[in-house]
Amino acid sequence: MQTWRVVKTGYHSGYYNMAVDEAIFLGLKAGKSPPTLRIYGFNPPCLSLGFSQRIRREINLESCARLGIEVVRRPTGGRAVLHWGDLTYSVIAEANGGVFSSHLLDTYRKISACIAWALDCVNVPAQLVSGNERARKLSSANCFSSPSIYEVTVGGKKIAGSAQKRERAFFLQHGSILIDLPAKPLKEIFQGRSEPGERFSHITSINEHCGAKVDFPTFQEALIKGFQQVLDIELEQCGLTDDEQAKASRLIRERYQLPEWNFRH
Repeated sequence: MQTWRVVKTGYHSGYYNMAVDEAIFLGLKAGKSPPTLRIYGFNPPCLSLGFSQRIRREINLESCARLGIEVVRRPTGGRAVLHWGDLTYSVIAEANGGVFSSHLLDTYRKISACIAWALDCVNVPAQLVSGNERARKLSSANCFSSPSIYEVTVGGKKIAGSAQKRERAFFLQHGSILIDLPAKPLKEIFQGRSEPGERFSHITSINEHCGAKVDFPTFQEALIKGFQQVLDIELEQCGLTDDEQAKASRLIRERYQLPEWNFRH
């Protein structure tokens, strides 16, 4: 049984969160950081963009500014995610290190199974989009508008989104799980660009399905148990190393808080 690290960093800015994940990824590749599950939130609310996503014609930046929503570009791919009422996780590990195979979709499937296990713990009946199921494809800038293969749904509605970055034998996966649905901000940010309002009917959240309200700490613990059970790993709670903190500080200054990084497309 492998031992991983779990890092609970709480709520931080989008710049900090993206920089920390990349710092851990760099540390793992250099043999200085262990495989890591990190769980965190965003304060202030943040719109994270996919690495290659075009922003100015897809996102209502005026609404982001008016609502106090930070904008940051992720090192991972995919489409935009509004981090407002969600729990965000990152998995930084070897792509073929005993827990995962080298196949991209197999990695998505196993991590989604961890999320589904956690959702079941809070009485939310989740399913994975199967390889034979034809997911509804929508032309949208919003990550949650349509599920991809092996992503997690509840009653056919998307509840979690994910994206990856891979280099050699290592990967960083970002994921967002909706605890509450920020319907009004979502509509303001995407409405009038490429996202008709009715497309938000394909999104759901944990607290739309629970008899008792689930908060961030409760689901955080359920998710940790899900990773341990499904991946058959031990998770040891630790903080960031001095090297990771130094790398993250540099990445904030030199990349993630710079307009030329976040608004380059």
